Amino acid sequence: VSVYVTPLHIILMENKTQVSRLIPLEAVRQVAAMRRIDQPRADGLVVFEAQGEKFAFATKRYEELAQAVADAARRSLEVPLLQKQKGKEDEEE
Repeated sequence: VSVYVTPLHIILMENKTQVSRLIPLEAVRQVAAMRRIDQPRADGLVVFEAQGEKFAFATKRYEELAQAVADAARRSLEVPLLQKQKGKEDEEE
């Protein structure tokens, strides 16, 4: 399984060609990066919850993946900045 983090979704792909799951970032909660206690030299885990399910992925770069998921999920919840349009009052000044 390959995991891709985009601005709107976490995409899970099988065989690098078939999308098996789209997880909206706005649904992602409780992201954690952790070492495995049972096998300290093994890949670390990235764990999060979304849409009532728990997900866990093992990878060597687990801290980086967890940070990317957490940052993207946080950004998906932020209110986008809107550019103020000039009105007649602004043009007179």
